[in-house]
Amino acid sequence: MSREFAEILITVVTAVEAGLLLFIAEVVQKLMVELEPDRFRWFLGRLEHHAMRSPTTLAGSLLTTLACIPYFIFFGFGNLWFVAGIIVWLAGAVASKLLNTPLYRTVAGLADTDVAALTEQRRKLGTANRLRAWVTLASVVLMLVGLA
Repeated sequence: MSREFAEILITVVTAVEAGLLLFIAEVVQKLMVELEPDRFRWFLGRLEHHAMRSPTTLAGSLLTTLACIPYFIFFGFGNLWFVAGIIVWLAGAVASKLLNTPLYRTVAGLADTDVAALTEQRRKLGTANRLRAWVTLASVVLMLVGLA
């Protein structure tokens, strides 16, 4: 496998992930905003439950990581734009885990009647989802520059 082919594969996988994250940040988030607080709490719990068991979401979150290990072993760090894209992607993934996971736990622990807290957590989740989506998209742009 050539370096360019490996970079194309990693970029495609990351671009698909970016598309999924943009869908969540733009479409699913709008749906969550429209829900009553108690329905939002229920929906987020179900969304997390199914996402953690979905082969598609698991593959999206793991494939870039797993593909980068042999990439760096075989091809090193010579393509700085591409490597920058991977680093930005990794930063977004770590930030997402640090921001979103506590939000999921907080929402799960709130009562359905705690409207103010649920509304605040929904706002924070929207910000975190948009951040992850746009950072992942930026990483794809950097990877594409590296391919040019």
